[in-house]
Amino acid sequence: MALCSASGYMGCAAPKPCTITPVDIEEIKSDIRDLDAKITEDRTTLARLRGDVRVVQAQIAEKRAEIPFLEAELDSVKKASGMTVTPPLEIQPAADSTAGALGGGR
Repeated sequence: MALCSASGYMGCAAPKPCTITPVDIEEIKSDIRDLDAKITEDRTTLARLRGDVRVVQAQIAEKRAEIPFLEAELDSVKKASGMTVTPPLEIQPAADSTAGALGGGR
């Protein structure tokens, strides 16, 4: 009795009656089963995609490893052909190039 009066004094009230029906509980359980199945499916998909990523990363690494050999081969072909490659010229517009094209401002 001392406990009840002490808890009543602290503001504790009697619990509210349960409003969840057994049908609600079964629906929640069904939702949980569906979500568990979805999680399993998603984990399988994730594992497959991670494997695909590893394959692609390995292919990229192989291609990157070929670059120095291909560049060396290209250089030797260029040297053998006597071709020299110069970078493209950067054309700078003249400061007053539009005046002549428009009639000189007459």
